[in-house]
Amino acid sequence: MAEAEDDPLSKLMTKLPRLKKAPLELYWDLRVFGLPPHVPVYIPLSDALEMIGGDRMLNISIIQLWCMYMDTIVVDQGRSSMYGFVEPRTIQPAGNTLQNRQQYLQTWMDESKRDVYLVPYIEGSHWQLMVIIPKQCKIIWFCSLHRRMKKDLRTMLQGVIGKSRGQLVQILYPKVCNQQLDSWECGFYVMCWIKTIIRAVITDDWNERFKSTSPLPEDKIKQIRQEWTAYLLQRWS
Repeated sequence: MAEAEDDPLSKLMTKLPRLKKAPLELYWDLRVFGLPPHVPVYIPLSDALEMIGGDRMLNISIIQLWCMYMDTIVVDQGRSSMYGFVEPRTIQPAGNTLQNRQQYLQTWMDESKRDVYLVPYIEGSHWQLMVIIPKQCKIIWFCSLHRRMKKDLRTMLQGVIGKSRGQLVQILYPKVCNQQLDSWECGFYVMCWIKTIIRAVITDDWNERFKSTSPLPEDKIKQIRQEWTAYLLQRWS
């Protein structure tokens, strides 16, 4: 019984009736994404069920909240000038013009001047991760289906990162990165990669740091679910 009380997922289950009535509204700090938090991150019942079940495609608000949590880790580590995050909804083609996407990236990177930007990116219904290193005009691309970056995304990024430095953006594909088994796991892979990069303070030697094509073990995905939920509950109270 004590274990259930300590388990964030079990605690979240007790709050489901409240989420049935209305979603939870949370606001990010300006420093997280470089965007004024005019619109809250809404955590509806469906998000809670995705985390409790651990077997569904993840909504964008789950990834937003994970970035907010990871930013607290970055600040606690004293590395707030090293790692930055890009707000995933603002750089999606759906609902955003090319100009707006590029302007957001350009302005945020110019103002924040972080060494490394962690950029969750959803294509269709598949989550991928870009690690952008503006000073090196370099992007490391992580995809749990081992797909390559599409040309239109590359062109959009070239218009921001390459243009300011007058050179072609270099896209690096880690020789090996974890490969998912099922269709719904991609969001958890992105969350895990972000956590690994921040916790291990990775800024280079990507091929040396990521050496496994094995699927993420279930216990690792469960740990991500528990950490996300613990942060949600902390913000809720």
